[in-house]
Amino acid sequence: MDEQFKSKHLPKRSRLIPLQKFTLQKLQILYEENKEKLRDDYRIKSFSDFVNYCIMKSIPTLEKQLKNPTVVYENNFGDF
Repeated sequence: MDEQFKSKHLPKRSRLIPLQKFTLQKLQILYEENKEKLRDDYRIKSFSDFVNYCIMKSIPTLEKQLKNPTVVYENNFGDF
């Protein structure tokens, strides 16, 4: 995590579980680093707009994957 954002006051998210806090903090940092570009190129004017944009962009991909499930096996045994 960048030092400049550690010192910046991020909103408290006390009712969220740790994974939600981590995800929102990561999105907050990404938003802060790219705020001007998001505003100019994507017309995203706030952090909540950015969160909604991310969610809406991922829904079609998730729906497609759920309709056409594939099994992916990871190599948990290292290289042979």
